[in-house]
Amino acid sequence: MTLPTLVSLLTHHATLFRNPQSAIRIQEFAVPDGRTHDIITVVTAAVGVPAALTVPSVTPGQAGILAAAYLLSGILFSCDLDLRSEPYLRWGRARFIWWPYQRIIHHRAVWSHGLIIGPVLRIIYFVSVVFGLLYLGLSLVNLLQPVDPSGTSLRVAQWIAGYVQRHPFVVGLALLGFILGGASHSLADWISTGSKHLRRRLRAF
Repeated sequence: MTLPTLVSLLTHHATLFRNPQSAIRIQEFAVPDGRTHDIITVVTAAVGVPAALTVPSVTPGQAGILAAAYLLSGILFSCDLDLRSEPYLRWGRARFIWWPYQRIIHHRAVWSHGLIIGPVLRIIYFVSVVFGLLYLGLSLVNLLQPVDPSGTSLRVAQWIAGYVQRHPFVVGLALLGFILGGASHSLADWISTGSKHLRRRLRAF
């Protein structure tokens, strides 16, 4: 690498450090856009179903559960819910439930784009918000008609826990598909960013 090239690179990075918005814009262009991620999700799901069916113990129904969870994760519960992205806008009027998530989670942090922790954290967050809204809704109803917000919420939680205990394999398949759907997004981002960094370095020599 020549001295002028090194100076140019240092100047470029110093500019990005002084102007974080520029760095964010460059980072955003370094990864696939929403439409590309959707295509990757659908294509890999379509390829994954026949691949799963090659495993002797997997039935078509189980492969369908795996694929459905994979698509749900990639299209509706995407890593990019921490931004005003296409997956976020797909929630329509219900997208307000992701506002706290966007405040707490930084884009492309391990908490959103981690291969396992990202999808699992979104499930935990979503379930927590749904139960919070359920309790709030029941509390408002209780002002007009006596109900038991705590008891009803607890019974719903017990029903869900009972279903998980009765059908652990089905729930495990759904969780695996959900994690893989989020992981495919993260891997696509990492591969795209890594390849572009590599091309820039090769051009610099």
